[in-house]
Amino acid sequence: MPKASPSIFLMRTTRLRKRPKKAYRFLLILGYSFATILAVLCLWHIVSKITEPYILDSRESREKTQIEREIARIEAENRNLRSEIAYLKTKAGIEAEARKLGMVKEGEIALIVQSPSKEESERSAGENAHPNIWQRIAGEVACFFVTDSVELHPN
Repeated sequence: MPKASPSIFLMRTTRLRKRPKKAYRFLLILGYSFATILAVLCLWHIVSKITEPYILDSRESREKTQIEREIARIEAENRNLRSEIAYLKTKAGIEAEARKLGMVKEGEIALIVQSPSKEESERSAGENAHPNIWQRIAGEVACFFVTDSVELHPN
């Protein structure tokens, strides 16, 4: 066999390395893309499994704080209700609650201020747009305790 010159050897190797056909190149790109996507999904799954306990701990910590705030609010409300119960058991508390219900002591007469009907208030609004101070007070006050029976009707 004759000795091959270096230039012939280079020509043989370059002939062997032909460019891949388009279909083969497409399958190669598709394979690399699939491998990359698979690697990314595996990495995402691993990272999510590693970070899951920390995320759960954070969520539970927020829920715990929220529940502690709710407990504190309910305990404060409970204290307020207990103090109100204690007050209502006293003579002054019973009297205040009875007066809210419209009861009066013996010898007292209730003074009831009636508010005008809707039609009367609309009619008088046009006549007297700026009521004086006494008319405003009479309209605001619901019940007085006086010794004589008097009814006030705001004009």
